[in-house]
Amino acid sequence: MNLKALKNTEELQSFLEGSQAVAFSLPGKKEERYAFIQSTLKQFHYRAITKRQKGVVIRFLLQVTDYSRQQLTRLINQYLKTGVVQLNKVRHLDSDETNLRPFPNFLRMKSAHKLSADRFLDN
Repeated sequence: MNLKALKNTEELQSFLEGSQAVAFSLPGKKEERYAFIQSTLKQFHYRAITKRQKGVVIRFLLQVTDYSRQQLTRLINQYLKTGVVQLNKVRHLDSDETNLRPFPNFLRMKSAHKLSADRFLDN
């Protein structure tokens, strides 16, 4: 079945009712699934539809993408805030970079205050 042929939430509803027994999920990489989620939200004008229609779209995406409701909610919120659904790039530090972290300022301040207090007490 061509998922792009589904044009409105009534067709999504009939798809969900007809395919409950069939396990249907999108194969592919995470980026492709995210792009599918974004295009589906855009296609069905997720920002403007009613709460009931949003529920139908969410149930459709739950079944097709095989993501949990919590993950899908995070992705939808990301779409609502930014207009896109994309991977968050995580930057991992190399072992060499961990040694280059600067000394925390609040520790520097304590050391400086302690030294000045010690000088004052010594006099």
